[in-house]
Amino acid sequence: MTIVTLKRTQSLQIIFMHFQSLAIMIYLILAKPFYEPLLNHLEVFNEVCILITEYHLIVFSDFLSGSASNSQAQDTAGNTMIAFTVINMVVNMGIMLWKTYHRARLSLGRLKLKYQAWKLRRAAKYALDSKTAVTAEDLVDVKVPSRPPHKFLSKFPTHLHLAVSSSNTTTTNIETF
Repeated sequence: MTIVTLKRTQSLQIIFMHFQSLAIMIYLILAKPFYEPLLNHLEVFNEVCILITEYHLIVFSDFLSGSASNSQAQDTAGNTMIAFTVINMVVNMGIMLWKTYHRARLSLGRLKLKYQAWKLRRAAKYALDSKTAVTAEDLVDVKVPSRPPHKFLSKFPTHLHLAVSSSNTTTTNIETF
């Protein structure tokens, strides 16, 4: 809207963009709209990068158009704008890759637990069908962590928990909770 109403005064457009960015940053700091603190911090970082880029736009506006060394200042401002934009992109891409890596690792851990539980259920089923005793050595070692390996997993109660309790030394009962 400021572009349409103030199309002849670039300096006022930049000033309004500054106020808008500051208002968004204040909202992000006070309201913390995201559940994860990392996302709140990332959004504040993005707004700081936008503010820094907006400060560089002053050099390209009509505010400094009469300066003798305007060309040199515009070259320097353009290079630093590119540098801040690249830094912002690298930080955002790095965080996205880091989060993707950790989510994939958690998904593989869940898949491994499900596979091991399936093997235990299959072994128990065939043991009951054939009426042969299953010893603890016959079953695959299932390593169920005493606590979730990541704080993300503790929020979800949908894990498959297995408890292997032996009723005597030759047979093993398998229970799922």
